[in-house]
Amino acid sequence: MAYAPSVPDEIAALTEPEVVSILVMNSGQFEEEKDRAFAEDLCRKGAEKGWSLSQNTWAKFLVAKLTGHVKGHATKIAIPPGGFGAVFAMIMTAKTNGLKWPAIWLKLPTEGDLKIALAGPNSSYAGKLLLTDGKPFAHNRWYGSIDAAGNWKAPGMLNSKIKEEIADTLAGFATDPAGTATGYGKLTGSCCFCAKTLTDPKSTAAGFGPVCATKFGLMDQWSKAAGVGDPTLTPAQGAE
Repeated sequence: MAYAPSVPDEIAALTEPEVVSILVMNSGQFEEEKDRAFAEDLCRKGAEKGWSLSQNTWAKFLVAKLTGHVKGHATKIAIPPGGFGAVFAMIMTAKTNGLKWPAIWLKLPTEGDLKIALAGPNSSYAGKLLLTDGKPFAHNRWYGSIDAAGNWKAPGMLNSKIKEEIADTLAGFATDPAGTATGYGKLTGSCCFCAKTLTDPKSTAAGFGPVCATKFGLMDQWSKAAGVGDPTLTPAQGAE
């Protein structure tokens, strides 16, 4: 039986997108070059076909090194405290998988669209997610930002009703991203990740396309929702 390291419960509970996000954002924090290279290799393999149980454990062991839970390693980072960290992690998963400007579109109950996008490197919000109604800059509604720890900073001018709608919508996506994406697709006829109209029958059934499913780490969920038991459809073959 292959050796698998043990990790603390709070790290073991992290999802794969959360682990990927932590490793990508903190690769420069490793004390040893071999750990940085190992983390990059794991993230690359995860992007290609997902992690095996062993790879998942080793990735979390690398996180434990960063958090100082492994003997001989100083604390470099704190474990993200939850909140909307899963939303941030999914955006970073798509970024790791090659999307230059990953985004997520959601629907608020009464206030229209909610667009979640990664800020550019030259933005004053670099490294954070920007929340708007999706309209062009200077004509959009600003709903605040989410940092790498999952903390949402809402603008003070937002009334309590809108804040509650945004918080509930973000929480719903963080808890069940595939289910939320499916609901959005069936409601709007478009993929919540790329905003393209869904035309392929499998994608219409799933509510989002296989290309985006692969980028955002939801291929298994897409296959199930699309009715593909053992998917042979590759992102290069799949139309949205």
